[in-house]
Amino acid sequence: MVVVLKSVLNAGQLKQLRAQLDPALFQPAQETAFGIARQAKRNLQLGPDHAVGRSCAESVLQALQAHGPFLQAALPVRMTPPMFNLYAEGMSYGHHADAALMDSGGGVPMRSDLSLTVFLSDPSEYDGGELVFSSVEGMTMTAKLEAGQAVLYPSNMLHEVKPVTRGARLASIVWVQSAIADEPRRNILLELDHVRQALERGDTAQTRERLVLVRENLIRLFAQP
Repeated sequence: MVVVLKSVLNAGQLKQLRAQLDPALFQPAQETAFGIARQAKRNLQLGPDHAVGRSCAESVLQALQAHGPFLQAALPVRMTPPMFNLYAEGMSYGHHADAALMDSGGGVPMRSDLSLTVFLSDPSEYDGGELVFSSVEGMTMTAKLEAGQAVLYPSNMLHEVKPVTRGARLASIVWVQSAIADEPRRNILLELDHVRQALERGDTAQTRERLVLVRENLIRLFAQP
């Protein structure tokens, strides 16, 4: 399930990050990709091995740890240190799926269940640069969000960043190991959170609809016809 998260970073946090993330600090990012993804990756990157990268990563991590919708959707037990990527004009990242194992810091491996892109540039600052997801059925979904918003998606989902044709696209990337490795089970728990929220709003119609969805998904999970 692809989940859009609003208000991950507020205006003050965005301003501070943008002031620190000088494009001159970014380096070519191909060496961080593996296999065929290395050939498809054409962007610039700043990681936690740089003092500015570490400082900015800590700011993003603190924001995520305080963001209820992210915690509800991801149920994180480990996360990689946030990294930052920059797509200048002509840069892109072709179709790829993220690596199954990541470094959660200090050489400690973790399983990547979910990937998170936090948008730091406003859509008006660049053309192109859409994050496009492809399903096994051939359907696509596009994300080009407001600065401060984020999109959470399964790490095994094929995706790409379309070429930037004007301006520059700045974002932060985080990988997550969830307490619930199985995506269908994790999605059911997220739907139950939506049921709770609908109940708190007194929205009877949406409560009924989401409970029906949870019930049918539980049947799919457990039925042995």
